[in-house]
Amino acid sequence: MGKRILVIDDEKMMLRLVSAILTRAGYQVQTALAISEALDLLALAPVDLITCDLMLPDISGLDFLKMMQDGTVKPAIPVVVVTAAGFQAELEKAWNLGAAYVLNKPFTAQQLSEVVAGVLDRQPPA
Repeated sequence: MGKRILVIDDEKMMLRLVSAILTRAGYQVQTALAISEALDLLALAPVDLITCDLMLPDISGLDFLKMMQDGTVKPAIPVVVVTAAGFQAELEKAWNLGAAYVLNKPFTAQQLSEVVAGVLDRQPPA
């Protein structure tokens, strides 16, 4: 059984794309259109990795990273930020708030798969 990944993005097309890529790579994928939905899913079942957009309708990806960093969301889960936000300041904030990786949109299926595999390989076994 593959590792579990939660994909958070408010664009349904992007959710489908990332989900399809990661499912083909052998992962179990859940999706959420907003952080509030993601928090509900995380309360039900743990995941091994989260991909998260920065610009979301309810809580920003940066605020979600802050919640992860300060322990509001437990346990600590590696977060790969997948964003079209090209502002260097925003990307630096994501890194400073503990993002495991920042991947800019657009990306290839191979890039996403390699980033996710690389981040998961760096995690200690549960």
